[in-house]
Order: sequence, then structure tokens, then C-alpha cells
Amino acid sequence: RRPPRSTLFPYTTLFRSESLRFSTDLSKDCMAWSLLQQLNSTEPRLRSGDTNYSHWFTALAKFVGTFHHKFFGVEIQGLLHWLCLRLADGASLDLLVLKELLIKMGGCELVNELSLGQQEGLSGGVMLRKDAVSVSHKEPVKERAIRALRDAIHKSGMTFPLLRFITQLRENIVHQVSQDRQGLKLISYIFDTCHGTLMQLSEFFSAGGSLDSKDLGGVARSLPPLAALLTEHKMPCEVVFQVGRPLMRAALISNDDPSLVPPQLRAWHPFSSEVLAALQQELPARVWEVCSPQLFMTFWCLSMY
Repeated sequence: RRPPRSTLFPYTTLFRSESLRFSTDLSKDCMAWSLLQQLNSTEPRLRSGDTNYSHWFTALAKFVGTFHHKFFGVEIQGLLHWLCLRLADGASLDLLVLKELLIKMGGCELVNELSLGQQEGLSGGVMLRKDAVSVSHKEPVKERAIRALRDAIHKSGMTFPLLRFITQLRENIVHQVSQDRQGLKLISYIFDTCHGTLMQLSEFFSAGGSLDSKDLGGVARSLPPLAALLTEHKMPCEVVFQVGRPLMRAALISNDDPSLVPPQLRAWHPFSSEVLAALQQELPARVWEVCSPQLFMTFWCLSMY
């Protein structure tokens, strides 16, 4: 009789990916398939009577991230499609898998509480910012692994679906009604998880501002135009501008005239007529009584660091 996952996975010392170095490529693909089968388990993701993740699910999510970091050549699009399907079904707890994937393979970590030294480090260059917030990596993340994950998300067409589903989860969770304290705690935790994962994704897609024009063009092609995100997809302004800020700044640095911007960034110029018209259409009229569209866009193009 096979023991349940809840008794196996808490023993994280049993799970080491180094031994897989001596296995064949087919064996690694079989391992990736087996991990998907384990993720499809119907066992509860949360501890009984608690709002924290179960030990087995936490350990499994960490192993998935470590496995794909060390063996970034293994097919990962199946895992990305599984994540999109789960998020589309409202399975917000499975965001833990995406978070661990972004941390372990993508090298993008979100720190909830920053010390004074970390805050000062964020004002430096790309390498200093990464070092300031890296608190859990025992070894540096391979640049090839980061690029492999970014290319897999873009080429599989998962860039916008991941952003849209996480945004929908974040917007819908606040409308859930709970009569007990534990339910309210879970709702607030899921909202924070969705928001934190959105920040991770936006940071990962922009690589902390270190992407060149070619990579930024790839991100731009993976997303709908800025005006369409606001008008057709009805995404919140704060999410649109958080994700699109590197693209808007790149377009603005390229040229002040939207018509002279490279084609792949033209739809992301913050002062193009299409973007300004979409912005005026989506926001209430009272906003423009105290602020012009140009000032509004200037504010959202800026960042703290």
C-alpha cells in the first residue's frame, strides 16, 4: 500500500535533485510528468483547521522549482498550461507553485519586509538590487535558467493568461463573504498572495529593468497593446502600469514622438493618442477635473527606484 503524500513530503531531506544528473533526458521528462501527477492530487492544500499550506504541498512546490532550475532544458510548458488551467478554475492556492518557480528558476524573489540596508540597495544597479533582496538562494540562479523560463512563458503564449487570471483572482477574492475569523484570514492571505505574485511576474518580465530592446520587444509582442488592456480586457490601471512600466519607459526613451518609436514599442508609448484616449475613456470624469492625462501618465511612468 502506497503511503499518503502528507506523510512522505514533509521529509524534505529525502528529495534531492542532484542524483538526477546521472539520469537520461527521458528520465527527466518522466520526472516532470510525475510531478504534474502529484500536483493534481486532491489532498487538501491547507492544514486542517488552519490557513497555512500543508507540509506536503509546500515541499512539492519547492521541489518543482528546484528541479526545473537545475534542469532547465526539461519541458516546462506542460506545467505552465496546468497552472493556467488551475488559475482559470479559481484554484488560488496553486499560486505557490508559480511563486516557487519564479524564485528558484526565475531568480525573482519578493521580500515582504525590507530592512534599511535592503531599501538602500534597491537604489543601486541591477546586480545590487538582486543581491539586496536575495535571502533564500544557497546558490546563484543560472542566467540560462532564467532565460529558459522567460522564453517558455512567452513562446507558449502564457504571458497574458497568467497575468489576467491572477488579476481576476485578486479582484474576485475581495467579494467573497465569510462569517468567521479564519475565513477572513484566508481571504486576506490569498489576496496578498495574488498581489505578491503579480509583483513577482512584472519584475521577472522586466528583469529588474535590465532587458535590452530586443527582449523588451519580445515582452511587448506577448501582451496586448496598452490601450486594449484598459478598454477591452478591463484590467485595473495599477496592474497595467506595473506590468507595462518598463515598456512605456523604453518607448519614451526611444523618442518623444510616438510615430518615431520602434514598431514593437509604438503601442506602449505613454503619450500616444490611442493610449490617452483609452485612459480618458476608462477613468471617471472627476479624475480629469484635478489631473490631466499627461500628468497621470507621467506619474505611472515613474518608479521609486
